[in-house]
Amino acid sequence: MIVTHPQFSFRAGRNYIHTTDLYDRLVEHVEAAGFGTVTGALRLTIRKVMHNALELHILGPAAGSEVSKPADASVDMSVVTADGSIVRAWYVETDRPLTERVAYDEAPIHALCALDGQSIRLAGDSRRTPIEVITSLAVKLHNTLAPPSAGVKWLDSRLDLIRPLCAADGHDVSVTLRHRVGTSLTRSEISTPAGVIGNIFFSLGNPG
Repeated sequence: MIVTHPQFSFRAGRNYIHTTDLYDRLVEHVEAAGFGTVTGALRLTIRKVMHNALELHILGPAAGSEVSKPADASVDMSVVTADGSIVRAWYVETDRPLTERVAYDEAPIHALCALDGQSIRLAGDSRRTPIEVITSLAVKLHNTLAPPSAGVKWLDSRLDLIRPLCAADGHDVSVTLRHRVGTSLTRSEISTPAGVIGNIFFSLGNPG
């Protein structure tokens, strides 16, 4: 098990760690730790909202069966690397507070998107990363179709991809609401001109 300490900052007025950063740091640190390039399926499941600094625990395919998931993991993840190996990883929240905050303007994304029934699409260059575009589109779609009541927000709880995101995904991508469970759980499909590349799941909750 390798343990790294990714750097995180709060975005704009948020007081919790944003999914976009969880995704980016995961790919960066798995590759930097020498497990190979992430080229295949990726899954990221968020168990709780996180407000403090995180450790990233990475378990390579050669690890013995006696090594298991940390009991206090906040996020469960897995990625497939170029040689077909499955690398598992977990974010574990510490008691160290985050001290930095960065600007985050989603207006360039919203300016290029169009809603059509249960779908939202961006076409153009918002100068945002693909994961920022997809997350922002999905939140806007949910807020439009099912505006949350006071005190709660639509929070992404899981991301499943058939491959890691590439730059082109941030220039032409659609998110379509496909399934609802009651009024507080959803699954949405992520598509590019080449086809479906994954799903993003949301739940209503209080980010604290």
